[in-house]
Amino acid sequence: MKNDSQKDILAILADAISDVGYWSYWLEQFPNLFQLEFGGVLLWNPPIKEGKAPSGQIALLFQQPYSVDFLTFSDSSSNMPPDWPQLMSQDKLELPHGVSVLFNDQSLLEKELADVKAFQTVFGFGCQNSNKFFDSEFQCFVRARDIGVVVCGKKLNWRNHTENNLALDLIPERSQKWWKYWRAYWDSKETANPFPEDYACEVTIPAGS
Repeated sequence: MKNDSQKDILAILADAISDVGYWSYWLEQFPNLFQLEFGGVLLWNPPIKEGKAPSGQIALLFQQPYSVDFLTFSDSSSNMPPDWPQLMSQDKLELPHGVSVLFNDQSLLEKELADVKAFQTVFGFGCQNSNKFFDSEFQCFVRARDIGVVVCGKKLNWRNHTENNLALDLIPERSQKWWKYWRAYWDSKETANPFPEDYACEVTIPAGS
């Protein structure tokens, strides 16, 4: 995995989250940490319970964050409550299905940010300070329908329910392992012992099925 560039690794991570994933939670411990949690991620992680499918839950750990903005893409006529960030952090927000994630891509990020109706800077200098924002080591944009978040920071690691502070270098291997599992999952459908049902596999159907 050491031969994979950071750009390639971040592209794999963005695809793994954006395919069928969803944004489920956030947590802050400013000034040291900002955490984003996702479900339905196409990376292999140990099952939460024995005999179940691999877990699709991961968290991105932005250590030493510089800036965090919550984003609203809809106008005031939307059904999205203005205090949605607080509701999400309290597990009181109905989760939007589908998510789009970008890392370290200034041109695409600027296009996405042009559609934002309201910015709520909760830490740091704010993404509208573009010189500082795009000079940072890691930039991440997340959109889930009418809501989103954009964060930049010095370090980026990730975790699942059993492993903490995992290096980005592990992403390509975990992605490859998930897709091998996905192929085996669908092959098992033709046997007497199919794999436990897996939401992510069921919505990622092989061509010709």
